[in-house]
Formats: sequence, C-alpha cells, structure tokens
Amino acid sequence: MPTNLTATPGADFQAPIALATLSHGAMPERIKALSGAVPRNKATAPVAPSPTPQDTQLFEDAANPSLKFWLPRYHLGEELVSGQTRYRIGFSDTDGTWRLALRLETLPASALAATASQHSALPHDIEVILSYTVQGARASRKSLLFQEVIRDEDGADVALVLSGMPQRDEVFAVLQDPARGATLIVNRKARLMIPEAQETARTEASAVNPQVLTARVRAIDPRIAVAVRPLKPAVRPTGPVIRPTGPIVRPTGPVIAQPTPALVKPIVVFNGSERVDIRGRKFDRYNLGVKNSKSFHPSLFAGAPQLPPCGANKNASRTWLDILDGKTGARLYGYCAFSSPGNLRNFSLTIPAGTAPPSSVRISLTDRQTRKRVLSDPVKITQLAPPEPQFILIEAEMEQAVSPEPFAFSADLHGYIFDGLSSGGNGTPGQPPTSGVLRRRQEFAGNVHSYFQDATERNVFFYLPDDFRISRRGGALRSPFMTLRVRSNGGSTTNTDVTLDYAVAPYTDPARLTDARTALAAQTSQDAEAIVLQAFVTSEVRFTIHRPTEAGRVTEERLGGALMLQSTVFDTLSIPVADFQIAFDAMLGRTASVFGGQVDIEIEGWETESLPFVADFRRLAGPVVDVALGSGGATLAVSVTNAIESPLLLDDLALSATRAGVAVPINLSDQITNGMQLATGETLDLTTSIPVVFSLVRATLQVTTAPRIELDDAAILDSILDRSTLEYYREVEIHAIAAVFAVPADRPHDQIHTILVEFEGGATVALNEATQKVIARVDYPFDEVILRRVRPDSTYRYTKTVIRVNGRQDRDPEPLTSSSNILFLSVFP
Repeated sequence: MPTNLTATPGADFQAPIALATLSHGAMPERIKALSGAVPRNKATAPVAPSPTPQDTQLFEDAANPSLKFWLPRYHLGEELVSGQTRYRIGFSDTDGTWRLALRLETLPASALAATASQHSALPHDIEVILSYTVQGARASRKSLLFQEVIRDEDGADVALVLSGMPQRDEVFAVLQDPARGATLIVNRKARLMIPEAQETARTEASAVNPQVLTARVRAIDPRIAVAVRPLKPAVRPTGPVIRPTGPIVRPTGPVIAQPTPALVKPIVVFNGSERVDIRGRKFDRYNLGVKNSKSFHPSLFAGAPQLPPCGANKNASRTWLDILDGKTGARLYGYCAFSSPGNLRNFSLTIPAGTAPPSSVRISLTDRQTRKRVLSDPVKITQLAPPEPQFILIEAEMEQAVSPEPFAFSADLHGYIFDGLSSGGNGTPGQPPTSGVLRRRQEFAGNVHSYFQDATERNVFFYLPDDFRISRRGGALRSPFMTLRVRSNGGSTTNTDVTLDYAVAPYTDPARLTDARTALAAQTSQDAEAIVLQAFVTSEVRFTIHRPTEAGRVTEERLGGALMLQSTVFDTLSIPVADFQIAFDAMLGRTASVFGGQVDIEIEGWETESLPFVADFRRLAGPVVDVALGSGGATLAVSVTNAIESPLLLDDLALSATRAGVAVPINLSDQITNGMQLATGETLDLTTSIPVVFSLVRATLQVTTAPRIELDDAAILDSILDRSTLEYYREVEIHAIAAVFAVPADRPHDQIHTILVEFEGGATVALNEATQKVIARVDYPFDEVILRRVRPDSTYRYTKTVIRVNGRQDRDPEPLTSSSNILFLSVFP
C-alpha cells in the first residue's frame, strides 16, 4: 500500500504556510476554518474555551454550557496472558497478507483525570499513523496509515495491512530498532466552535477625502487609510498612532511674510460612537466634530507643497489636526490632508473593538506656516459596550504520540508481538534492503531536481523543496513574517543596532510535482496515477546566509533548532542599523547586493544536496490574494482581494477549483486589463459564464497565474517595525560662552537670562549663566532613515529663543541649520 502523505504543496500565492509542528496533542496541529464568525446562540458544535483548543481543556455543549466534553488521549492496550502482562499488539499472516494489529484505549489528559468521569468524551475521528526513518537517523521519515479503524466506547482496534514482503521486513526491523525513531501517532479530528481572536493591532489612521475608487473595486471602510489606499499615487497615513518613545515633532517650514488668518480656539464636540467591521476586524469609532468650524478661514487648509510632506503626500494641508488624550496630552490620531474647514465637522478616533478609549479627548490645530498651535478644551467620550463574543466553526487536528517512544520493542522481552510472522508457513522476515532510497534526477524549467525512490515501495518518491524563502504572516493582512526592533546603546545613531526576527519556509512549485509524477512514472515503468510524492523530512540540515554589509558580504551559519524541511524556521539577526539598511535595499531589489544563502541537506548514501535561500520581498512564501467563489445558475462570481501590504499588478488571471477530485479551470484573462492594479485591501469582482457542473463554493482554489507585486517600501517597513522598541537619535553638545550672559553696561535690562534651543524632531533645552553646556537629543523618524529620506549623519535644524531679564523674547525668524555634534551658539547680547 502507498504511504498516506501525498504531497500537497502550496505556491507562494496559493496556500498559507503552517507555522508550527507540535506533537503529543497539546495544541492543534492544524486548524481549518469552516464558517465565518457567529454569536454563541448560533453555534453548531461544542465550544472551545480559547482560539487554540487543547486536550487539557473542557469543551461546552453549544446549547447547554453545563454539559461538558473532554478530548481523549490514546494509549496502547494491555492484557494479562498466563499471568504475564502484555501489550495488545502483534503481527499476523493470513494467506500471504501480513498485518500489524493493535488495541488503543482512551484516557483523559492527566490535568482532567479527576473530573473526566463527570463528563463525556468529545465526538471526534481518528487517523493512526506509523512514522519512522527510511534508513538510519539521517534519512527522510516515512508514514504509513493504518487502513482499518474500528471504534468503540473505550477505544479502537486498528490494523496496518502491509503491501508485501519488502514492507513487512521493513516494519519488522523498525519495531525492533529504537534508532529508527518509530512513532505511533493518533491524529484526532474534531469540529469545534472557537472564540474569534480579538485584534490587538494598533489604531489605524483615518484618511480624509479618500480618492473615489473605480466601480470594479469593492472598497472597505473609506475612512480608514490603511484599508483604502488610492491607486495612484499611494498616500501614506499620518504615521503610527502611539509611539511609546513620545511623539515626534513634525518639521515646520520657513515663515512666509504675508498676512494670514489666525487660528481660533476650536470647540470640539462628541457626536456618538459606532462599531464597524473593516476587513473582518471589528473597530470602535468615536465620532468628533468642531462646533465652530465656520470660524476658520479656508486658506488654513489649503495644500502646502512648500512645507514638508506628510509621508509621501507632498501636498499635505497647511494646518494639521491631532487628537490628544484629554488628561495626558498623548497623541492618539492625526489628520494631515484636510482640504477645507468643512472637514472639521466630522472626523473620528478609531480603535480596536473592546479597547477602552481615554475618558476624554481634546484636539490641537497646528498652522505650520505660522507655527501657531491652538488647543481645544477636553470633551468626554463614552466607551461602547464590549462586542458580543463571536465563534468560528473549525476542524482541528491534534496529533498525539503513543507510548512507548520510540515505538520499538525488544524481541527478547516482547517476542509474542512477532510470533505471528513465523507461524503461517512463510518463514521469518529477512533483513530489509541495505539501501533505503534510490536517487532519481529530473529537469524542470531549466533546473535539475532530485527525487528519492523508496526501496520497499517503489511507487513512493521523496522530493525536496525548490528553495527556501521568508514567509508571509497569516491573518487578514499577510505582511512579511519579520519583526524589526530598534535599540540604542545610549549614544548617537552610530551606536544604534537592530534585531531582525524572520521566518524561513520551504517553497515547492506544484507544477514541478505534476510534471515529476509523469516523468518518474515513465522512468520507472509505472502508472503515473500510482506515483506517490512525499516531502523529504530530515534534521540533518545546515542553514547558511550570505548577508550584505557596509564592509562587504558576510557568510554566517545559522544555529539553533533542527530544520525540518517542511516546516518553518525562525532566525534572529542582531546587526548595526547601517547593515540592515543595506539588507533592506537588497530585499527590495534596489541594488546589486543580494541577501540570500543556502540550505545543505545530508542524505545518507548520496552527496549533499544544496538548495538556495532567497530573501526577496517579491518572492515570499505565502498567498498574496484571497479568492472567493459564488455561483448562481450558469454564472460563477469570483472575488479576488489583495491580501498583502503592497499593490498587485494583474496581467491575466486564471484559477483552478478542485472539489471531490474534480478540477475545473477558470480563465478570467478576458476581464483583466494588462497591468491592472489592485491596492491593499481592494477586491476585484468578476463573473464568468463557465457552466458550473457542481457547486464550487467549497472547492479548493489555486491561483495559477501569479500577480506581480509593486513593492511599497514604506508599507513593508511599517508592517515589520516594532514601534514599542523604536529609538533612533543623535546627541548634540551645545555651548554658550559666559560673556553672553554678562550684564551690558549701558542697558542692564537687556541682560540675557535664558537661551532656549528647540530641535526639529527632538528636545528643547535651556542654557543660562549657571548651565553653559548641555547635551540635546535629536530624534529621527526611523522610517525616514531606512527609506533614505533623511540623513541623520548630515544636518539638523534648530531655533533659538533668547529670553532677557526684562521679559522680552527674541526668536529666530527661520530655523538654523548645522551638522556638527558640537554646537556653539552665536548670540548678540
């Protein structure tokens, strides 16, 4: 019989990557969503207490919470024979058919042992698998599915029907050799309702007057900038909402000497709240307005291209609005694109649903042209009631390893297990083949790939991935699976390092495996339908990266944790910020430098196989679009949503929908304009007249033409940057000579008492007669540094205010510029 794990690889735009491989049934190996979120009163299966169900938990009946269930664990049954305790496992031979039969009995997890008798076992299905290495400890693992499973109230009787003498001999040897690492796995499958995970994402910045999207796009909430981004050009939000290191002072431009209307004090009012759903995530929106909006002159909100931009928006408005915590003054939200005073009548503070808002808020208006700022009085806001809990119907698979581990038995202690093989007239099993696998080579798309044929089951071939790539995250927005943390060692920017955590996943082109099945069948004179392709899995792997730096290329072997070829590996780099900037440029494809490496795989009996590691934002492992189907008569509706942080370009579009083993191609190229852009979160709705011979709504979908990714460097950086650790600055030593503070002989009232120095994007410091030297910290927006829009090692801007003993204040009419780390102030007494 063939092995049970037929390969089902996912293209980087097809299927999500599993990010954890867990054993012993502690947590779900795989979770497959079967429905959208519904309230508890519409639950159709037992309810789990958390989004990650475990067999140490009790599950509640959907209609009657007092009725509880526990998920059984399984152990090898025992029996008493002639006064001797034996395991209930053994080989048998009936008319030349060899079988391995055993008894599994249920018991609760130890944490539930005291209470399980008061509750019922959770309804579930099981698969039983025997997994072991093909040869020695350095070869791929093989999995055999027990074909016969007979369940009863106390457990199950299961049997593995062996395909012939080669497989019989192999299993016979495996169960007596602990070095083969045999494991008996019970995979428990249960349908459950799990609570919808609450979002903990930071507040999204709202956009004013978003560009109207074309009719082909079904936009999500148009007031959320991150959700609806104009097609061309992309206007960035005002930036992160809350920065623990303190708000960064926006740069201001030079004063233009002309009469300008003055800002008046805004009267802010609270206009109620509402709960909204944005891309499947629930948010609470607190609506605000300015009661005296008509008191503001329109010119205050005109575009100001002469002033510094707001992100990529070079025509940001002259006056910016910030929403502040009414008590602490911390900035919560910002608007930089108001086009008229009318925008003041309706704006909002939007935060994840259930998050407590501040008890009051106030707003500030900053006229960047005159550098004047006005504050409103605080206004109280009322928190929305917590959202009703929602539940999702899932199918969870939890694997459990059955003792003993490894699943091996001494023939001297447990000879009864093997007695059945020598009593049927067919002789005692011999030794398994000395060579576990035979390598076959096949060419595909200009590259040669290795396939390893099983010596005992000639129709089974183990394959290697095409390459290794940085993975994408799961969830609504599948950004790169990376986290960037910034830390300063207490000095200037030259002492700043970053820590980069990233996930590496194998990538296999499904088209290659389809081609390989036909080619291997012809090469080995077999039927193509009988060929089974199974992922090669081993821990004998070396992972090496080649990383560009300021000094050239560095080669490093990455250590820590065994790399299994079909799971995800997490790595961490701690490097200077300048080196990360070079690596970031390389991943964007901006330079000739390459961030990559290789994975070397040791296969016993064969030379080392080397596969590339590619760190390229255009070639990440994971899907870039979400596809949904709906049918009505002979018409098929197709919705394609951009699920990543960067725009996608579609030249054509084709899908393959598979259900019950039947594949239906869906070609939509005639509805796609070459180079059609799909911005982040946008949905493209299409219809086709392909006859629907059966319902495809629940079919497995595969995108067979990959969209092109138009990388948005700012969005990528924003998606990976951990702003809770963000700290990037330089220090400037400021001096004022003693003579500056001396009393002028002819005009003592003009004596200088204090000099204030304000740094754009940094602190304000004071110098006086007692303090003639201070060290000031100048902060830089880290995004602007990495995106090469700011050079922190070049210039900074500052403004002096001279305060005299008579109360007069003289402020520089325009900011001054310097690049020195030591600044001597020039002041005329």
